[in-house]
Amino acid sequence: MSDFDYGNPRLRAMKARLLTAHDLESMAASTSLEALIAALSKTPYQEKIKDALSHAHGIECIQLALRLDLLKLTDLLQTYYPGKAGEAIATLLWNYDIQNIKAILRGLALMLPTEDILSALLPAGVISESILHRLAHSANIGEALSTIVTLQLPFSSSILKSISTGDLSDPKTLEAALENWYFTYAMEQTSRISREDAKIFRQYFQTQADHINLSLVLRMIGNPLQAKRLEQTLSELMVHSGSLSLDFLKELLRQENLDQAVALCNKTAYYSALQTGLYNSKLSGKRSQMEDALRLSLLSWAVKLIPEHPLGIGVPLGYLSLKRNEVRNLRWISLGILAGMPTGDIVKGLDLVP
Repeated sequence: MSDFDYGNPRLRAMKARLLTAHDLESMAASTSLEALIAALSKTPYQEKIKDALSHAHGIECIQLALRLDLLKLTDLLQTYYPGKAGEAIATLLWNYDIQNIKAILRGLALMLPTEDILSALLPAGVISESILHRLAHSANIGEALSTIVTLQLPFSSSILKSISTGDLSDPKTLEAALENWYFTYAMEQTSRISREDAKIFRQYFQTQADHINLSLVLRMIGNPLQAKRLEQTLSELMVHSGSLSLDFLKELLRQENLDQAVALCNKTAYYSALQTGLYNSKLSGKRSQMEDALRLSLLSWAVKLIPEHPLGIGVPLGYLSLKRNEVRNLRWISLGILAGMPTGDIVKGLDLVP
């Protein structure tokens, strides 16, 4: 019996309960946060909305409900997947932790209020919520890093190495250290799972690493001064688990505009997504569309794993990708309503899986 046999059928059933594109578009048309909360109370989020309303209201209620839902999901995954399957799931969940630590370090660098930092976290990882709260309440980055080392979190040695060579006032080198620790760790786990699952893992993590590197580079194209500075430090700031070489990324940085950069990527697996992102960025005037297109292409690939690989890691990887995207969409909708954005603009910002 496979370690995935118990959990995969249950995740496939849970997938059917995720919000549809129609659900999200209808919620985007909510006239107020109270109306959005009322709409969510008629969905599988009903129980968590009810619990959250006992402690908060408005956007804080929605954020709390999402956190409670993710915490429940983490508990379920630990129950559903024993043995090596559970270890593989934990590898996926560590990505939430890395993103949470990065959000904390950025928030501390910008001297944001603690509540603002906490609201950006997604407590669906391996690190307990109490530790995340402790880090978010740090007086500064130095105190947070000291706590990480004291608690001997798995990436402590990477943090220490980064501290010895980097500038604590700029969290970019720390973020790179965290990302490189995670992708190195994730790639190492492929030796502990089946050959088929290992192939999926390698493609998933390699693609993620390439997306991070492409996004880092694409932001600077068209700004010669910033591009030159990044080229000098790219080896320290990039993730080294991707398929795109340092030389290729440097050549990409030397392009005069995004059109030339995308054309240079015509022999990579990301050309189609980048073309879509380029088209959308020209329509909207937002370069972030490039990163959005890359993210959506990976999401679309991960979703296909559920029917194509029903007996292994494909199901939890696909489901977790969909769940993370659902949370992102609900956060976007709530923030859009809070900011008074037109419904059409909120809908345009949704990541909807075809």
